[in-house]
Amino acid sequence: MTSLDQFEARRLDDATPEGRAAFLASAEYTAAYNEVLALGGDGGSTPTDRTAEQSEIGIFWGYDGRPGLGTPPRLYNQIVRTVAEQEGNTEAENARLFALVNIAMTDAGLTSWDDKYEQDFWRPILGIRGGDGDGNDQTVGDTDWTPLGAPASNPQAGEINFTPPFPAYTSGHATFGAAAFQMLARFYGTDDISFSFTSDEFNGVTVGSDDAVRPIATRTFDSFTDAKLENGESRIYLGIHWRFDADEGVATGDAVADYVFDSILVPGQVRGHHSGGHARGRMVGVARSPGAPAVEPSSPRPHSMPDPAEIETARIVTTRNIGVGVAQSQTVQTPIVYDKPGHRRMSTSHDAAIIDEVLIGLDE
Repeated sequence: MTSLDQFEARRLDDATPEGRAAFLASAEYTAAYNEVLALGGDGGSTPTDRTAEQSEIGIFWGYDGRPGLGTPPRLYNQIVRTVAEQEGNTEAENARLFALVNIAMTDAGLTSWDDKYEQDFWRPILGIRGGDGDGNDQTVGDTDWTPLGAPASNPQAGEINFTPPFPAYTSGHATFGAAAFQMLARFYGTDDISFSFTSDEFNGVTVGSDDAVRPIATRTFDSFTDAKLENGESRIYLGIHWRFDADEGVATGDAVADYVFDSILVPGQVRGHHSGGHARGRMVGVARSPGAPAVEPSSPRPHSMPDPAEIETARIVTTRNIGVGVAQSQTVQTPIVYDKPGHRRMSTSHDAAIIDEVLIGLDE
């Protein structure tokens, strides 16, 4: 990724009060509002039309920074590992696959959070409680509306489900997940790989905010797209995202993954093999989805490999906490690459050049 604007999501308005008012009066917002109003309630003080399966889906994809669960990228790495083991990847193939997936998710996260604070769109809890004042007579407000909320799994005393304390658009889950699932489809050359996964939200150990141990639940998907779309929709069922948050997050994640796959860690020669009935790009091969443009081999690197002693790894942690009385903040971790002692730059897709050379060497 060359800049945060490279994959900017569709703008909901023109960044003026008049533009925001026009979007709030639109058919798109009205449909999204009434969808989450119907499906996102907690089922207690706020009635809901959500089914038992939709409630399970909402929690299944949670991983909202809770103890024993971590954040969404951990979830998607668990799924990538499940698929890689199922498909019989070699060690070298795994090195390339996991590098591609995590580089794509890093760029996807940067893009999503830039959109969140650039467009600053409210969460359903604010939109619905303030619905009677949004200028749209088709969005009926409910000042007491309470969402199911992001699951406060393995809670400490007094913790309850919550709405994440940062803007809604685009959905981080939808964007991270789409980047991971699209990368899997590109890597294996097909979207149509079925797999089953047991979420740590439902592993027979994790405790819900009601202090009850959740049972084991395994879900099966016929394709990466099926998983990608369910992942995005899960946040609507929790009542913490709008439909356009999910749809635009998926579109952004897909675009980032395609860019990363086509731009970096592209081996210098093509050597494919078949496994399980589909073509797979090996460490020195390239896998493409049907109809995707051919990927040209990488050109020679303009730099030589640096002395390992001059390479360090670090993490920059940015914590943003908005609002008054917000008990939980969001932490975003971004790799830092040191070109030479004392000189650092933020890592994006282009910093994978070093990884690329190392990985290609693994399979030669």
